[in-house]
Amino acid sequence: MFAVINDWEKLKDFLQNTLPREYLNNVARDLLTGIGMGNLKPTNRCPMAPNLTIDADGRCVLCCLVDEDLGDVFEMTPEKWQRVHQESSTCRECMQLGIPRLEFNAMTVDMEQLAQAFAPR
Repeated sequence: MFAVINDWEKLKDFLQNTLPREYLNNVARDLLTGIGMGNLKPTNRCPMAPNLTIDADGRCVLCCLVDEDLGDVFEMTPEKWQRVHQESSTCRECMQLGIPRLEFNAMTVDMEQLAQAFAPR
């Protein structure tokens, strides 16, 4: 099921591109990243870095968020892959923004945490 704005006036404003920017920012934050946003702090560890990411053409890419072409999968070595993540300015910026913490939290949320996050207040 897709999340929608369940209010006629606000949905109409959204479709007409007249919703206030602040409201749009809040909707985006709540719908797209609500559970982990409070945990976005700089980190020096990315849970995705050890994983080799390959696109549909057999090309290595930086990760599932960044389709930066890093070469043919058959030319990638474990040493080169490790260096890619250590030397990448994109990886450094991502970790400074805390994005890996969001990804890590998304992978480890249990049902009790989920229920608490959406419990009526």
